[in-house]
Parts: sequence; C-alpha cells; structure tokens
Amino acid sequence: MNSKWLRRWVAVGMTAMLAGPLILPAQTMAQAEEPPGPSANVSVYATGLNNPRGLKFGPDGALYVAEGGQGGNESTEGQCEQVVPPVGPYTGSATGARIAKIDASGTVTTVVDNLPSSQTSADLGSLVSGVGDVAFIGDTLYAVLAGAGCSHGVADVPNALIRANADGTWETVADLGAFLAANPVEHPQPGDFEPEGTWYSLLAVDGDLYALEPNHGELDKITPAGEVSRVIDISASQGHAVPTAMVLGPDGYFYVGTLSTFPVQTGAASIYRIDSDGDISVYATGLTAVVGLAFDANGQLYALETSAAPTTGGAPIVPGSGRIVRVLRSGQLQEVATGLMLPTAMTYGPDGMLYVSNCGYGCPAGAGEIVRVAIPQMAGAAAGDVAFEVVGQGSDQSPQAGVQYGFASTLGAAGDAMAFSGDTHDASTAQFTFYVEAQTTQTIENGDLRIINRTGTVTTYYDPSGGDFADPDSFRDGTPVLAGTMHQQVIQDTVSGTFLATGVETITSATPFTMTASAMATPVGAAAPVTATAPLTATESVTATGSATTTAPAMMTAPSPMAGGGWIQLAQTGDRFSITLYGRGDPESFVFAGSGVALGGGAR
Repeated sequence: MNSKWLRRWVAVGMTAMLAGPLILPAQTMAQAEEPPGPSANVSVYATGLNNPRGLKFGPDGALYVAEGGQGGNESTEGQCEQVVPPVGPYTGSATGARIAKIDASGTVTTVVDNLPSSQTSADLGSLVSGVGDVAFIGDTLYAVLAGAGCSHGVADVPNALIRANADGTWETVADLGAFLAANPVEHPQPGDFEPEGTWYSLLAVDGDLYALEPNHGELDKITPAGEVSRVIDISASQGHAVPTAMVLGPDGYFYVGTLSTFPVQTGAASIYRIDSDGDISVYATGLTAVVGLAFDANGQLYALETSAAPTTGGAPIVPGSGRIVRVLRSGQLQEVATGLMLPTAMTYGPDGMLYVSNCGYGCPAGAGEIVRVAIPQMAGAAAGDVAFEVVGQGSDQSPQAGVQYGFASTLGAAGDAMAFSGDTHDASTAQFTFYVEAQTTQTIENGDLRIINRTGTVTTYYDPSGGDFADPDSFRDGTPVLAGTMHQQVIQDTVSGTFLATGVETITSATPFTMTASAMATPVGAAAPVTATAPLTATESVTATGSATTTAPAMMTAPSPMAGGGWIQLAQTGDRFSITLYGRGDPESFVFAGSGVALGGGAR
C-alpha cells in the first residue's frame, strides 16, 4: 500500500458514519507507519474496485460485490435535514456506485451501474458509501443502498432496497429512509445520526430480505413486495452498539456483530444471536470492530475485524491490522488471518475459503480488492484427529432399567476445548450412537446423597440410521466400532434429583473405520481443552486420541439449563476411558440426547 495516502487518511479520520464522529490530531500523521502486510494464507482474488462492501456468491457460482463507488460533489444543503458536522454535510452523485460480478478467474464485470454514491465532509476525509450489500432470492439479485437519500447529497434517490433486472437496470422495492423516519428507534445517538441510515448488511431468508442498519441500530424485514417491518430495535437493549455484520446461522438464528464506537477499543465488540421474533442474547464478547461474519460448511463461525490492534495517539483505528478470528463456542478467539487493510465484509465460498472485501474505505480510487483466505487447521489439532460433541436435548424418559443411550451429531478436529451446549439436534444427524447396559452392585445412603456403584458394558456405533428415543434398540443399528466394560460410581442428590457419575471403561474390542471429509465438522468451543496425543489413521482401531477434564455444571444444586438435562464426557489413557456424566433424573435409566464425547477415528 502507498504510505502517502495511508498517512493522509489516518490524519483525517475514520468512517464516523457508522460510529462516533472523530477528528484526529495533526501529529497522528507523523505516527503512521507502513503496515506489515497480510498473513501468508491471504491471496488477492480481484482488484480494481472502488470501496468494496458486502459480497455474496450467486446461484451461478460467481461472486457479486457491492461497491461504494467514488462519491460525488452534489450538495442538498437547504433542501432537507443534513448529517451534522464533522461527518456531514455529505455530497453525492446519483450515478457513482455499482454492483460488480467476479468470475472464477478473478475477472471483474459490471452487473448494475449508475447507482448512488456519496461521501462525508472533507474534514472527515471524504469517506465514500454507496451500495451496502447484496443478496439473492432464487436467481433475482437484490441490494441495499447506503449512500443514497437527500441527507447524503442524492436528492432524487432514497436509501432503499432495490432489485436488479436482467438487462442491468434496477428498480426500488422499498424506501428504507422513509421507514426510518416513520419508525424511530428508542435510543438514537444525536451526535452520530444519519437521517436515512447507512445500511450495511443484507440477507435473504425464506423468500424475504433482512437488512441491518448500524447507525440507528435495527434489523428490519422487507418482503419482495416492498413491505417493511422491524424485527428488533437493537438500540433499545444494547444502546449505540453499531451493529454492522450479519449472517444466518445453521440453527436459523441471525448472528450480528458490532463495530462499536471510535476510537476502536480492543475487545469492546460483541456478537449477538437474534431469533425471527427479535429476541436477542449475547453470543460472544471480547471482539474488536467487527464488520463481517461467516459460517463455514461445518457450522464454525468466523468474524472479520476491521482494526484489531490497540490505537495510539488519538488515532481511531490502526490501518493494516484487520484480521479474521475463529469464534469458538467457549468464547475463545483463534486468529485465522492478519494484516488485512481496512476490510469491510466477508463471505464463505463454495471452495471452502473466506472471501473479504479489502481496502473497503479510505483508499484511493481503484485500490479496493477482494482477497481470498485459506482457513488454517484448528489450533492444537493434528491431521486425522477427530473429536465429537453430542449436542442435544436431555430427556428423563424411563426405558428399561440400567440402559443409557444417546447420539453424537457434530464432529470436529481434536485440540479444541469441548462444549456442553444446550442446542437441540435431531437424532437423525447422528454420526455415532452409544448404548450402555449396566446393573447396580451397591447402593450407599449418606444423608441427602445416594452413592450407587454400577458395572456394565458400553458399545459405540458408527454411521447409524438415527435413533428413536421411544425405541432404545434403534441406537444399536450402526456399525459397532468400540466395545468395553464399564465401572461407574454415581452420586445422586435425592432432593434436587440431579446426579454426577464418574466411571472407567476398559476397551475390550475395537474395529477400524474410515470417515469421509463430508462427515467431518469443525470443533465447537467449550470450557475444557481436549489435547490430541497420537492421530489415528484409517487402518487403526477406534481408540481415543485425546483427554479432557471439566468442571461439573451446577447440576447438584440448581435446575438443569436443559429440560431433563444431561451431559457425558469421556477421556482415555491407553485402553481405559474415564467417564463423567452430569444429569437429571434416574441415573440407572437415563436417556442421553445431550452429551459431549472425545473419541478418535480414521479421517482421510
């Protein structure tokens, strides 16, 4: 990157149209240095773009990119409400932006041209916005405009959801600026207020469009007929969090990342989880200036941070410090790529790589690019290692006495910390099932506690057809790959009905098996590490390659967070498994649809 424009840009400011307005001290110019450059897994896919923003792969396999464009010089002062200084007043053009299409060779062509583009005041660096993001419903391309509207210097075109036609023309579907004016949020930020919004992310879900606006802080639903309704006013519960990035999770929830305000404070950004009814919860914290989110094919979440380094000398961000992190369910963040220059958006490609809009703001004309990021292996994992977590709903059904059974639905590389989430999975997604037959050999009463000693057998089955919890035998229709004897001690709280069981399984037989790549999934995060010791090959027996320890949930004193409740964790040394169970109900006849397991198997 050219250090001359970089120093100039750092001296004048950051895109305060998304967060708090800033003017940097003049001495900041002398402090800017040439950034170190991207990590080795980052390669350039396409160049010659102007302020690239949201991007999606289309049904034809090509990559479609929203471009902010080159701004404009037309002013609407005196005609309508303006954005307050120093961000405004804006100037704009009705024809400065476009939607680009990039083929597999990286060749860029124009899909829709002559779309509105605008820029902040010169005091803030004339930072450009235009088309915010794109999305497809079937073969029809939609886009959300971020740089239009009278308050952006574009008098005749509103900030809107638009539909692209096959001949390269476009039409307005819904005037989003008008919707904002008619439906104000609960907690707008007066010193950072964009009357018509700066729409950032767009998703197509079940035939409708969902648009995210960071300045007001809201998620809205738009039908193809142009009907607009609010899903959630994020500002009402989260304040001025500046929600920018949005992706639909494999669980059907919206995952929304926040930019937070400037100057960037490391660790100040979050990821929210929002359902279709607008219920919101915090999914992850400790991130920094999030502008992109993406799930891979296995359900692993990644976040794009536009500036991850601590700021100094009053600078709002640190150019060249953009990065991608893997967001584990434990809340742990693992670096995937570093050294990105002012990135603005990210998507997951059909080739298993991440695609990033790089140099998406504050760069010279034509300096925008799309970079492709190879996803590195999970930290701590060895090639061929596998581990799996059973995630599901616990049940206190009572099958025949002494039988415990369940399934594993999510596979991943060992080396990650394993979680005991409460997510519900259907047994039809199982990669493995397990079946325990045991009998009680001794019972000791000790006040409110009951100590139960049990012995029995455990069998693990690979590639089952699923499991029906009304039919315990259905958990034994896969290929048996691991068998062992079990010794178990259960401590039951007779008042709360919860129990903790710890035991040891000694493997008596194991059968080799091979897992295909499509059966693999990335690991999930958690509270305790699983450390790989020796990876298995497709010809080795199914013995665990990792060990794990965990602190029991508050199962003995508090109700389970899941109806019924239930976790199981296995750890192995040599030919012996140690087993820890946490549950609610009868420990001698408990159905485990929710549990966590660390095992090994061939994966080639």
